[in-house]
Amino acid sequence: MATKTKDSGPARQMSDGITNVVTGLGTTRDPRVANAYYSRILHDREIYQAYAGSWLMTKIVNKPATEMVRAWRDWQADAEQIALLEKYERKLNLRAKVKQAEVLRALGGCGMVLWVGNEDPAFPINPRTLTTDSLRGVHVWHRSRLTIEDMETDPRSEWYGLPKFYRNQTRDGREYRIHPSRVIPFRAQEIPDIAGVAWRDAFWGMSTVQIVMDAVQNSDTSQNSFAAMFKDARNRRIGIPGMTNMLATAEGEKILQARMAAVSALESMLGVTFYDSGEDGKNGEEIDDRQMTWAGIPDINNNYLAICAAAADMPATIMLGKSPDGQNSTGESDTEAWEKTVSARQDLDLRPCMEQLDAVLIPSALGKMDEGITWGFAPLSVPDEAEEATTFKTAMEAVVELQGTGTIPDIALSKGVQNLMTERGWIPGLDAALAEVPEAERFPEGEAEPADDPAAAQFDPVTGKRVVASPPPRAVNDRKRWVLVEEEAE
Repeated sequence: MATKTKDSGPARQMSDGITNVVTGLGTTRDPRVANAYYSRILHDREIYQAYAGSWLMTKIVNKPATEMVRAWRDWQADAEQIALLEKYERKLNLRAKVKQAEVLRALGGCGMVLWVGNEDPAFPINPRTLTTDSLRGVHVWHRSRLTIEDMETDPRSEWYGLPKFYRNQTRDGREYRIHPSRVIPFRAQEIPDIAGVAWRDAFWGMSTVQIVMDAVQNSDTSQNSFAAMFKDARNRRIGIPGMTNMLATAEGEKILQARMAAVSALESMLGVTFYDSGEDGKNGEEIDDRQMTWAGIPDINNNYLAICAAAADMPATIMLGKSPDGQNSTGESDTEAWEKTVSARQDLDLRPCMEQLDAVLIPSALGKMDEGITWGFAPLSVPDEAEEATTFKTAMEAVVELQGTGTIPDIALSKGVQNLMTERGWIPGLDAALAEVPEAERFPEGEAEPADDPAAAQFDPVTGKRVVASPPPRAVNDRKRWVLVEEEAE
């Protein structure tokens, strides 16, 4: 932040920051004062070339997209409804289409276009006309194939902040004008809406390629340079006295070529270098071997890869598919951190897109919209049998402890435990079996508690009042109670 101040002299330019006139820190003597950041927007062709030309860039783009749909989602509905919804998803090849959209999101953004019946795509989708098989197809197009019109600026419109229309020109020359209700935008990294940013760039966002480009280029350069050094890993050098003068005559050149051919017959020319060893000396060839050392080079490559992982917000163990380094390292923390990152992306980026899609998918699969149907992303990790057994045992011990407190009525606790069993799948077929059991047998009310027995009365020696003990509890939620009867001892 620059400000101008006035004093008795001329105006001086002041700036925030630390300065030191002795060391030159922060002054014009400091080379860092010339530093400046700039942003170069990559064109679509440059983005594609970086994606296709670097295996590391391909992994950074494809891996998160695969993880977003790897476990897919779990519907919460009737069994028949779930079967119809999953069948319709397979019909549309929806899981693969969403992965494709996530890949293109990282490459700058895309639009998932919904083709509903034979309606004109320029008109909005009417939810009241949606019925079975209304959603005929889903197409995923990169932003380079979609032209966006001006932004909808009416705050009363449900499409506020979106393009008024999208345009697509097919390869055969036809052009479609598509209403935003029929396009689900998979937008890339958000660009702050700051003055000077173009509307198209602000809407689609910044590609992952542009974010990690510098880190990936540095890593690729390091690896390629290292690979190019392998030919020099072992280099044999042969010094020939008077070689320069020998090459000056046709006879000498023929002699030298014969010598080089003899060497090449015994050893590959890839590792041999000929040089002139001078006129003085013993007039004999000098043969020596040079061995290249690689100390420190692997560490440099690994550091560049670690920087790439940080830029991509991905653990190095996940990006490279390798075991964690160091003693006692299991990689569980890396896996847990990565799954949290993927889960956050699913909720923040993918869920809004899926909810816009489901407004058309559900009535197309079931014939009508059902607001009671919900879903959630399936867990990315599934525990093995030993872990599941331990979880089951711990849960049951907790239920027993909860029963002992008597804080939850029998019916409520029974329903909760049965729901827990079916949701976790601990007893296969339990849900269907319980549906055949009468309600009174599934959730017994418990027997009524008999009246106090006067014969069981005892007297408190301190107060002199009669204390009546209730019988043992008959229900889970009953606790042992003592009733003080306000009457004097006889």
